[in-house]
Amino acid sequence: HEQWMKSAPIKRADLRRGDLVFLANAEKPDRVVHVALYVGGEFLIEGPGTGMNVRRVTFKKKLGHRLAGIESGDTLGKKVVYFGRPTIEK
Repeated sequence: HEQWMKSAPIKRADLRRGDLVFLANAEKPDRVVHVALYVGGEFLIEGPGTGMNVRRVTFKKKLGHRLAGIESGDTLGKKVVYFGRPTIEK
């Protein structure tokens, strides 16, 4: 959640490698519970959960939709998706 608070919101069209993909539960869309790293194309890198290996996964496998069909703020099933770019504090 704190990474989301320190990121600049961006649109799907502005996504570039190194940007972040945040997920919140639809019941509490203002509370991010997961973050993944966008690595280009249809791929994310994420640590899916405690005790699980970090993995490369597609948007389709993770969220049930290809990236082209997702906009920041969309609710996909039980998750809300947000795109963000890390900001640098001075």
